[in-house]
Amino acid sequence: MFIFCQRLRPHVLPKLPGWELIAAGGAAVIGLLLRLNQFTSIPYRAPNPDEWNWAWAGLSQLQGMPPTAWTLFWNAYPKSVWQDPPPPYIEPLVHPWVDAPPVFSWIIGLAAWLDGDRTLNDVINDPRPRLIGIGLSIVALVLAYLLGRMVFGTWPSLVGVWLLAVSPIPVVLDRLVAAEQLLAVLLLGTLIAVFHLRRDPKNRAWLWLLLACCAVAPAVKAPGLVVGVSAALLLVTSRQFRFAGLAAIATVAAQVMVLGYEAALNWQAYTAEIAMRGSELSGLTGYRFITNTTGFDHQQAYDGWWLLGWLGLAEIIGRRRPNFDLVAVPSVVYLLLLLGTAAEYSSGYGWYRLAVMPLVYLAAGRFLWLAALELSWVRLALAAALAIATLQNFGTPLYLHFSASLIGLVLALAVLPAFAALASPAIRHWARLGAFSLLVLLIPLGVIEVAELGYIYGAR
Repeated sequence: MFIFCQRLRPHVLPKLPGWELIAAGGAAVIGLLLRLNQFTSIPYRAPNPDEWNWAWAGLSQLQGMPPTAWTLFWNAYPKSVWQDPPPPYIEPLVHPWVDAPPVFSWIIGLAAWLDGDRTLNDVINDPRPRLIGIGLSIVALVLAYLLGRMVFGTWPSLVGVWLLAVSPIPVVLDRLVAAEQLLAVLLLGTLIAVFHLRRDPKNRAWLWLLLACCAVAPAVKAPGLVVGVSAALLLVTSRQFRFAGLAAIATVAAQVMVLGYEAALNWQAYTAEIAMRGSELSGLTGYRFITNTTGFDHQQAYDGWWLLGWLGLAEIIGRRRPNFDLVAVPSVVYLLLLLGTAAEYSSGYGWYRLAVMPLVYLAAGRFLWLAALELSWVRLALAAALAIATLQNFGTPLYLHFSASLIGLVLALAVLPAFAALASPAIRHWARLGAFSLLVLLIPLGVIEVAELGYIYGAR
């Protein structure tokens, strides 16, 4: 293992110039501080019992019991195993719980056990496992930068990771305990491995990393298939059929093991639950995954940068440039997998976005960078419109009334550099600096929005 890590280190952590290390490291540090601030209380834990559910499902197994947790599909289980949850929760606890593969619940259960939790009430009242989610989110941020740097270049990736670090929706969602946070890390690790295998197919260290990620992801959560499917498709397009086959074999083998695990617990309940989930599928899920508000029940907000990222993804799909598919393909594959695995109402639950949020925000960062670099008033205006949508979430606590005059002022400020350059090409350099200054202003704006997250996601 030590030799394996030594072989990967120069490629995963290339020698960065000092200024770049400060810029990228600053995003990681500021992102970490914003996520740690008020992480125990915002988002309010009661609307999302999934968090303590992961902990109890794992902790119950660690203590010699069958995996026990609440479920929306209690009718798939015999009534003899139903158990009333503590108030204010209403969905019954069941055992053995077969709603999800075991790996993430084992991780969170172990974290809860190390934190001293032993009972259901302990895990319900313990917010500290959120630190696992926060840690995974920062790892994903760093990996996203390394991937984006190789695919889009340094500056677009810096814009993307700073956007990911300080924007309110990623900050609040990254404070959750969600399996998708681990999926994001595995997916990014896989994409970095694919990038290097395309350049150096003889380096077996990258192949082992790829296969490890493909093998673990299906055991984290059902949408984890995105890792192996994306890897296989990406390697096929580069005509690396043997590597693609190995990725597919690792993924299928892992999925078979997951099915074996579920069968050993309660195959009848598992198949009944699959049938119930299938009856809730909708053709609107993918559309709403991109366009809907996000959060939890009755705690929702708009994320303009998320939508901008999907617009950026649509653009890069049409540009046949080397390795752009490393960002576009897994995002689309994940969207398609949700169509077959998630109910329509799930599109409003923010944690589903976390698996591909780093990729989508990288695409948004590239869009913003090009808007400033090219002095495109169309791009700048579109970015401003979606920035306004995000800021509108927090208009009330910030005492902002989005009148026609305020909206017009923001839009005029956003497109001013582009029209100034059109009017006088001699000042194009200064106009571009003005556009870049507007990008920098997004950092304090994001911090201000994060400070008001309690208005939407606080206790009710």
